[in-house]
Amino acid sequence: MKLVLGLGDTGFSIARFLSKQHVAYKLADSRTQPPFISDYLAEFPDSEPVLGDWTQDLLVDIDEIFISPGIAQTQSIVLWAREKGIAVTSDIELFSRYVSAPVIGITGSNGKSTVTQLLGEMIAAEGKKVAIGGNIGKPALDCLDDAIEYYVLELSSYQLDYTQNLNLLTGVVLNITPDHLDRYNDFDQYIDSKLSLYQYCQHLVVNIDELLVPKKESVKHFGVDMPKQPTDFGTVTCHGSCYFLKGDDVLMDVGDMQLIGQHNIINVLAALALGDQIGLSTDSMVESIKAFKGLEHRLEWVVKKQGVDYYNDSKAT
Repeated sequence: MKLVLGLGDTGFSIARFLSKQHVAYKLADSRTQPPFISDYLAEFPDSEPVLGDWTQDLLVDIDEIFISPGIAQTQSIVLWAREKGIAVTSDIELFSRYVSAPVIGITGSNGKSTVTQLLGEMIAAEGKKVAIGGNIGKPALDCLDDAIEYYVLELSSYQLDYTQNLNLLTGVVLNITPDHLDRYNDFDQYIDSKLSLYQYCQHLVVNIDELLVPKKESVKHFGVDMPKQPTDFGTVTCHGSCYFLKGDDVLMDVGDMQLIGQHNIINVLAALALGDQIGLSTDSMVESIKAFKGLEHRLEWVVKKQGVDYYNDSKAT
Protein backbone atom coordinates (compact mmCIF):
# COMPACT_ATOMS: atom_id res chain seq x y z
CA MET A 1 0.00 0.00 0.00
CA LYS A 2 1.05 3.59 -0.65
CA LEU A 3 1.05 6.38 1.91
CA VAL A 4 0.31 9.95 0.83
CA LEU A 5 1.65 12.58 3.21
CA GLY A 6 0.09 16.04 3.27
CA LEU A 7 -3.35 17.25 2.21
CA GLY A 8 -2.54 20.42 0.34
CA ASP A 9 -2.62 20.95 -3.43
CA THR A 10 0.07 18.35 -4.08
CA GLY A 11 -1.19 15.67 -1.70
CA PHE A 12 -4.73 16.01 -3.02
CA SER A 13 -3.47 15.64 -6.60
CA ILE A 14 -1.50 12.50 -5.65
CA ALA A 15 -4.54 10.96 -3.99
CA ARG A 16 -6.72 11.77 -6.99
CA PHE A 17 -4.18 10.26 -9.37
CA LEU A 18 -3.68 7.06 -7.37
CA SER A 19 -7.45 6.62 -7.18
CA LYS A 20 -7.71 6.88 -10.98
CA GLN A 21 -4.96 4.27 -11.29
CA HIS A 22 -6.76 2.02 -8.78
CA VAL A 23 -3.70 2.03 -6.52
CA ALA A 24 -4.46 1.40 -2.84
CA TYR A 25 -3.32 4.19 -0.52
CA LYS A 26 -3.99 5.93 2.73
CA LEU A 27 -3.53 9.64 3.36
CA ALA A 28 -2.17 11.36 6.46
CA ASP A 29 -1.53 14.94 7.53
CA SER A 30 0.06 16.15 10.76
CA ARG A 31 -2.47 18.99 10.89
CA THR A 32 -5.89 18.36 12.39
CA GLN A 33 -7.53 20.69 9.87
CA PRO A 34 -5.58 20.60 6.59
CA PRO A 35 -6.76 23.07 3.94
CA PHE A 36 -8.48 20.62 1.60
CA ILE A 37 -10.09 18.28 4.12
CA SER A 38 -13.67 19.16 3.14
CA ASP A 39 -12.98 18.86 -0.59
CA TYR A 40 -11.17 15.58 -0.08
CA LEU A 41 -13.98 14.01 1.95
CA ALA A 42 -16.54 15.20 -0.59
CA GLU A 43 -14.59 13.55 -3.43
CA PHE A 44 -13.52 10.45 -1.49
CA PRO A 45 -16.15 9.87 1.23
CA ASP A 46 -14.92 6.32 1.86
CA SER A 47 -11.28 7.36 2.41
CA GLU A 48 -10.90 8.84 5.88
CA PRO A 49 -7.48 10.53 6.25
CA VAL A 50 -5.36 10.08 9.37
CA LEU A 51 -4.94 13.50 10.97
CA GLY A 52 -2.70 14.71 13.78
CA ASP A 53 0.83 13.94 14.94
CA TRP A 54 2.81 11.41 12.92
CA THR A 55 3.12 7.92 14.43
CA GLN A 56 5.15 4.92 13.29
CA ASP A 57 1.92 2.96 12.92
CA LEU A 58 1.33 4.89 9.71
CA LEU A 59 4.16 2.92 8.10
CA VAL A 60 2.71 -0.54 8.70
CA ASP A 61 2.27 -2.38 5.36
CA ILE A 62 3.51 0.67 3.40
CA ASP A 63 5.89 0.03 0.49
CA GLU A 64 6.23 3.62 -0.78
CA ILE A 65 5.45 7.13 0.42
CA PHE A 66 4.37 9.96 -1.85
CA ILE A 67 5.15 13.17 -0.04
CA SER A 68 4.09 16.79 -0.29
CA PRO A 69 7.14 19.04 -0.81
CA GLY A 70 6.33 21.19 2.21
CA ILE A 71 7.20 18.32 4.55
CA ALA A 72 10.88 18.61 5.50
CA GLN A 73 13.29 15.69 5.34
CA THR A 74 13.99 16.19 9.05
CA GLN A 75 10.42 15.38 10.08
CA SER A 76 10.04 12.20 12.09
CA ILE A 77 7.87 10.40 9.56
CA VAL A 78 10.55 10.79 6.87
CA LEU A 79 13.33 9.65 9.20
CA TRP A 80 11.32 6.60 10.30
CA ALA A 81 10.55 5.68 6.68
CA ARG A 82 14.18 5.86 5.66
CA GLU A 83 15.25 3.79 8.64
CA LYS A 84 12.83 1.11 7.42
CA GLY A 85 14.02 1.40 3.81
CA ILE A 86 10.69 2.76 2.55
CA ALA A 87 11.05 4.95 -0.55
CA VAL A 88 9.96 8.57 -0.06
CA THR A 89 8.98 9.95 -3.45
CA SER A 90 7.84 13.29 -4.89
CA ASP A 91 4.77 13.83 -7.02
CA ILE A 92 7.21 14.86 -9.77
CA GLU A 93 8.81 11.44 -9.85
CA LEU A 94 5.38 9.78 -9.85
CA PHE A 95 4.42 12.07 -12.75
CA SER A 96 7.57 11.02 -14.64
CA ARG A 97 6.56 7.36 -14.49
CA TYR A 98 3.44 8.05 -16.54
CA VAL A 99 4.27 11.01 -18.79
CA SER A 100 4.91 10.31 -22.48
CA ALA A 101 5.46 13.80 -23.96
CA PRO A 102 8.69 15.82 -23.55
CA VAL A 103 9.15 17.64 -20.23
CA ILE A 104 11.10 20.87 -19.62
CA GLY A 105 12.19 21.58 -16.05
CA ILE A 106 12.90 25.04 -14.64
CA THR A 107 14.33 25.82 -11.22
CA GLY A 108 16.25 28.61 -9.50
CA SER A 109 15.92 30.87 -6.50
CA ASN A 110 14.21 33.61 -8.51
CA GLY A 111 12.40 33.91 -11.83
CA LYS A 112 11.11 30.32 -12.07
CA SER A 113 7.47 31.20 -12.48
CA THR A 114 8.06 33.92 -15.07
CA VAL A 115 10.28 31.73 -17.25
CA THR A 116 7.91 28.76 -16.93
CA GLN A 117 4.88 30.81 -17.96
CA LEU A 118 6.68 32.61 -20.80
CA LEU A 119 8.09 29.40 -22.25
CA GLY A 120 4.66 27.78 -22.04
CA GLU A 121 3.14 30.69 -23.96
CA MET A 122 5.93 30.48 -26.56
CA ILE A 123 5.11 26.81 -27.15
CA ALA A 124 1.36 27.49 -27.31
CA ALA A 125 1.94 30.29 -29.84
CA GLU A 126 3.30 27.67 -32.26
CA GLY A 127 0.03 25.77 -32.05
CA LYS A 128 1.31 23.03 -29.77
CA LYS A 129 -0.65 21.72 -26.81
CA VAL A 130 1.28 22.55 -23.67
CA ALA A 131 0.68 22.06 -19.96
CA ILE A 132 2.24 24.47 -17.47
CA GLY A 133 2.46 23.30 -13.88
CA GLY A 134 4.51 21.84 -11.07
CA ASN A 135 5.28 24.51 -8.52
CA ILE A 136 3.14 27.00 -10.46
CA GLY A 137 -0.58 26.65 -11.15
CA LYS A 138 -1.63 23.00 -11.41
CA PRO A 139 0.26 20.20 -9.67
CA ALA A 140 2.12 18.09 -12.23
CA LEU A 141 -0.13 15.05 -11.87
CA ASP A 142 -3.24 17.13 -12.61
CA CYS A 143 -1.60 18.17 -15.90
CA LEU A 144 -1.25 14.64 -17.29
CA ASP A 145 -3.19 14.30 -20.53
CA ASP A 146 -2.52 12.19 -23.63
CA ALA A 147 -3.21 15.23 -25.83
CA ILE A 148 -0.38 17.29 -24.35
CA GLU A 149 2.69 17.70 -26.59
CA TYR A 150 4.96 19.48 -24.07
CA TYR A 151 5.04 19.87 -20.31
CA VAL A 152 6.75 22.90 -18.79
CA LEU A 153 7.32 22.40 -15.07
CA GLU A 154 8.51 24.81 -12.43
CA LEU A 155 10.44 22.71 -9.92
CA SER A 156 11.27 23.79 -6.40
CA SER A 157 14.24 22.52 -4.42
CA TYR A 158 11.75 20.81 -2.10
CA GLN A 159 10.35 18.80 -5.01
CA LEU A 160 13.83 17.94 -6.28
CA ASP A 161 14.86 16.73 -2.81
CA TYR A 162 12.35 13.89 -3.03
CA THR A 163 13.04 13.05 -6.69
CA GLN A 164 15.48 10.31 -7.68
CA ASN A 165 14.30 9.61 -11.24
CA LEU A 166 13.11 12.13 -13.81
CA ASN A 167 13.45 12.40 -17.58
CA LEU A 168 13.72 16.00 -18.84
CA LEU A 169 14.22 16.93 -22.47
CA THR A 170 15.93 20.10 -21.29
CA GLY A 171 16.12 22.26 -18.20
CA VAL A 172 17.75 25.21 -16.52
CA VAL A 173 18.92 26.36 -13.10
CA LEU A 174 18.29 30.09 -13.47
CA ASN A 175 20.23 31.30 -10.45
CA ILE A 176 21.09 30.33 -6.88
CA THR A 177 20.96 32.72 -3.94
CA PRO A 178 20.66 31.94 -0.21
CA ASP A 179 17.06 30.88 0.38
CA HIS A 180 15.10 28.38 2.46
CA LEU A 181 18.12 27.96 4.73
CA ASP A 182 15.79 26.95 7.56
CA ARG A 183 15.18 23.78 5.52
CA TYR A 184 18.83 22.92 4.78
CA ASN A 185 21.89 22.26 6.92
CA ASP A 186 23.83 24.91 5.00
CA PHE A 187 23.91 26.85 1.73
CA ASP A 188 25.95 24.12 0.02
CA GLN A 189 23.16 21.62 0.57
CA TYR A 190 20.67 24.03 -0.99
CA ILE A 191 23.02 24.52 -3.97
CA ASP A 192 23.25 20.75 -4.45
CA SER A 193 19.47 20.50 -4.35
CA LYS A 194 19.05 23.04 -7.14
CA LEU A 195 21.85 21.66 -9.30
CA SER A 196 20.42 18.14 -9.07
CA LEU A 197 18.01 19.14 -11.86
CA TYR A 198 20.80 18.89 -14.44
CA GLN A 199 21.38 15.18 -13.87
CA TYR A 200 17.92 14.52 -15.32
CA CYS A 201 18.34 16.66 -18.49
CA GLN A 202 19.11 15.31 -21.95
CA HIS A 203 20.12 18.83 -23.01
CA LEU A 204 21.35 21.53 -20.63
CA VAL A 205 20.68 25.27 -20.67
CA VAL A 206 23.10 27.21 -18.46
CA ASN A 207 23.21 30.80 -17.19
CA ILE A 208 26.82 31.71 -17.93
CA ASP A 209 26.68 34.57 -15.40
CA GLU A 210 25.67 32.33 -12.49
CA LEU A 211 28.90 31.60 -10.65
CA LEU A 212 27.44 28.70 -8.66
CA VAL A 213 26.43 26.75 -11.77
CA PRO A 214 29.33 24.65 -13.12
CA LYS A 215 30.30 25.59 -16.67
CA LYS A 216 30.02 22.77 -19.17
CA GLU A 217 30.92 22.24 -22.81
CA SER A 218 28.32 21.42 -25.46
CA VAL A 219 25.45 23.15 -23.69
CA LYS A 220 23.34 26.16 -24.63
CA HIS A 221 24.31 29.28 -22.68
CA PHE A 222 22.62 32.59 -22.01
CA GLY A 223 23.86 35.68 -20.20
CA VAL A 224 23.68 39.47 -20.18
CA ASP A 225 26.84 39.97 -22.25
CA MET A 226 27.35 39.29 -25.94
CA PRO A 227 27.11 35.58 -26.78
CA LYS A 228 30.36 33.72 -27.22
CA GLN A 229 28.87 31.03 -29.47
CA PRO A 230 26.46 31.36 -32.42
CA THR A 231 23.84 29.24 -30.64
CA ASP A 232 23.99 31.19 -27.34
CA PHE A 233 21.79 34.09 -26.24
CA GLY A 234 22.79 37.44 -24.79
CA THR A 235 22.45 41.20 -25.16
CA VAL A 236 24.34 44.15 -26.57
CA THR A 237 23.90 47.86 -25.93
CA CYS A 238 24.35 50.10 -28.93
CA HIS A 239 23.50 53.79 -29.44
CA GLY A 240 21.63 53.89 -26.14
CA SER A 241 19.43 50.84 -26.79
CA CYS A 242 19.76 47.27 -25.57
CA TYR A 243 19.07 44.34 -27.90
CA PHE A 244 18.55 40.61 -27.47
CA LEU A 245 20.98 38.52 -29.51
CA LYS A 246 21.36 34.97 -30.70
CA GLY A 247 25.01 34.75 -31.58
CA ASP A 248 25.61 37.85 -33.69
CA ASP A 249 21.98 38.10 -34.83
CA VAL A 250 19.79 40.86 -33.38
CA LEU A 251 16.42 39.49 -32.30
CA MET A 252 14.62 42.52 -30.88
CA ASP A 253 14.97 45.73 -28.90
CA VAL A 254 14.67 45.03 -25.17
CA GLY A 255 12.48 48.13 -24.96
CA ASP A 256 9.84 46.39 -27.09
CA MET A 257 8.91 43.97 -24.33
CA GLN A 258 6.34 44.79 -21.66
CA LEU A 259 8.41 43.35 -18.83
CA ILE A 260 10.72 45.69 -16.94
CA GLY A 261 13.86 45.19 -14.89
CA GLN A 262 17.27 43.62 -15.42
CA HIS A 263 16.05 40.39 -13.82
CA ASN A 264 13.41 40.05 -16.54
CA ILE A 265 16.04 40.47 -19.26
CA ILE A 266 17.70 37.38 -17.79
CA ASN A 267 14.34 35.59 -17.57
CA VAL A 268 13.62 36.28 -21.25
CA LEU A 269 17.08 35.07 -22.28
CA ALA A 270 16.48 31.82 -20.38
CA ALA A 271 13.13 31.30 -22.09
CA LEU A 272 14.71 31.99 -25.49
CA ALA A 273 17.48 29.48 -24.86
CA LEU A 274 15.04 26.80 -23.70
CA GLY A 275 12.70 27.45 -26.62
CA ASP A 276 15.58 27.29 -29.08
CA GLN A 277 16.73 24.04 -27.51
CA ILE A 278 13.36 22.40 -28.27
CA GLY A 279 13.18 23.81 -31.79
CA LEU A 280 10.81 26.77 -31.48
CA SER A 281 10.92 29.43 -34.17
CA THR A 282 12.94 32.50 -33.17
CA ASP A 283 10.45 34.85 -34.87
CA SER A 284 7.55 33.24 -33.03
CA MET A 285 9.36 33.48 -29.67
CA VAL A 286 10.08 37.17 -30.26
CA GLU A 287 6.38 37.85 -30.86
CA SER A 288 5.51 35.96 -27.66
CA ILE A 289 7.99 38.09 -25.70
CA LYS A 290 6.45 41.29 -27.03
CA ALA A 291 2.96 40.11 -26.05
CA PHE A 292 3.89 38.74 -22.62
CA LYS A 293 2.61 40.93 -19.78
CA GLY A 294 4.24 38.91 -17.02
CA LEU A 295 2.61 37.18 -14.10
CA GLU A 296 -0.25 38.73 -12.22
CA HIS A 297 0.79 40.97 -9.33
CA ARG A 298 4.52 40.77 -10.18
CA LEU A 299 5.58 44.06 -11.77
CA GLU A 300 2.52 43.57 -13.96
CA TRP A 301 1.92 46.55 -16.25
CA VAL A 302 -1.57 47.97 -15.69
CA VAL A 303 -1.98 51.25 -17.56
CA LYS A 304 -0.24 54.39 -18.73
CA LYS A 305 -1.80 57.69 -17.69
CA GLN A 306 -0.44 61.15 -18.38
CA GLY A 307 2.91 59.70 -19.34
CA VAL A 308 3.21 57.56 -16.17
CA ASP A 309 3.31 53.74 -16.29
CA TYR A 310 1.51 52.00 -13.44
CA TYR A 311 2.51 48.48 -12.32
CA ASN A 312 0.85 46.01 -9.98
CA ASP A 313 3.59 44.53 -7.76
CA SER A 314 1.37 43.37 -4.91
CA LYS A 315 3.05 39.95 -4.91
CA ALA A 316 6.36 41.52 -3.83
CA THR A 317 7.71 40.44 -0.45
